[in-house]
This record gives sequence, structure tokens and C-alpha cells, in this order.
Amino acid sequence: MRAAAGAGYACFHACVHRTNTMSLTRKARAKALQGGATYEEIGLSIDSCLLCGACEAACPENIGLADLNIYQRQELNRSRTSYPDWYPDEQVVTNIHGRGVNAATLFLAGASIADNQEVCSAILKQIKGNGRTALAPDDGQDIARFMEAGLPLKTERVDRFLSSLRQAAHS
Repeated sequence: MRAAAGAGYACFHACVHRTNTMSLTRKARAKALQGGATYEEIGLSIDSCLLCGACEAACPENIGLADLNIYQRQELNRSRTSYPDWYPDEQVVTNIHGRGVNAATLFLAGASIADNQEVCSAILKQIKGNGRTALAPDDGQDIARFMEAGLPLKTERVDRFLSSLRQAAHS
């Protein structure tokens, strides 16, 4: 049985970050590594992945591509000599909007929305649900950035974030 034409490019066609540049795909990274490239040499390609999983769902070989990309980011971080502008450092601080909240549902707004009180209020009004939806006291953006970069997370930070969510779960 013969594979369909273009079947080897399913990940490329599924990628939401596709730029008509094969060099940014998982397949291109694999070929580059097989050819002896270092993680730093293909760093732009590794960093460009959004970790959305679209390529993984389209992969005809059922390869865990998101996990593979996170692994490659971890390896890249061990050898990096320069860092992109978006790269988090120890000084990354999450948006903390106050202490405990008495709400059944929390809205994790992120900086771009939470910093604009008018927009935040309008969204909360639209998603009020049972009237007990509130802006989360901790948006966890620092955790997301560290995960996206393939960096290790401090257990205390994750525990503090989860604790803020548990308060809502028990409201």
C-alpha cells in the first residue's frame, strides 16, 4: 500500500504557525539533528513552536510531538549562549490581583486584559455565569512562560498558584 502524496507533510499543513517555511517544522528539525546540527543551531525553529498540538493530532505516525518539542527546548536551554527577547528569567513576576476570592469560577485574564479594568469588567460581565465569577488573584502567566520555554518550575510557585485556584473550587 502506498502513502498518499504529501502525507509526510501533514504536520506542516496542520501547523497554526505555518509560514511556508519548512525549516520551522518538526520534520525539518529532525532532519537537521540527524545531519549533525546542534540544538542551538536550530533554536529558532524550536522556539517558534507554539506547543498547540495541532501537528501531533495530524501526525500519521502518532509521535508525541509536543513532548518532543518541550524536550528539545530543555536541551536547548542547557547549551544556549544567547536568549530571545521573550525568554523568561528569574525576575518574571505574575499578575497578582489581591488575596483570596469568594467565587465559584475564576477568570485567568493575563496581563493584557487584567491591566485594562474596563475590558476586564466587560468580560466578567459577559461570563458571569452564576454570578460568582471573579478575576483570579494569580494569573499564573509566569508558570506558563517557564513551561513554554522548557524551564524547570519551582514547586513552591506552582503550589501557591494551585492554592489560589483551590480556594475557588471550595467556594
